[in-house]
Amino acid sequence: MLHGIGSPVEIPRGIVADQALAELLLAARERELRREIRWVYARAVLFCLGWLAIALAAIDWAAHSSDEQSAAIDWAVHSSDEQSAAIAFWGGLLLGNGGILATLFLTCSRAMAEGWL
Repeated sequence: MLHGIGSPVEIPRGIVADQALAELLLAARERELRREIRWVYARAVLFCLGWLAIALAAIDWAAHSSDEQSAAIDWAVHSSDEQSAAIAFWGGLLLGNGGILATLFLTCSRAMAEGWL
């Protein structure tokens, strides 16, 4: 019951019920949105890990050891062709870092477009 200027004012039960329903719907939408945001960020992490795996595979192919001392640091060239090893090494660096940056840029762009940031 609210008190107005002259006399007390009753709030109809329908308005209170509508407000409670609206709050429940808003809470459900908020949970749904948080789940969506978590999934977008989790997917970005998985993509970054995928790019990392691709980069490490290319770099490992290019820089594979053959003797015991180099096995610890893993930097002796595996390929007999030094040029293809260099291409694989730098390609791995570019693919890995470029893929990670592209994934983060696209995720950030989506977050900004959706108003999450």
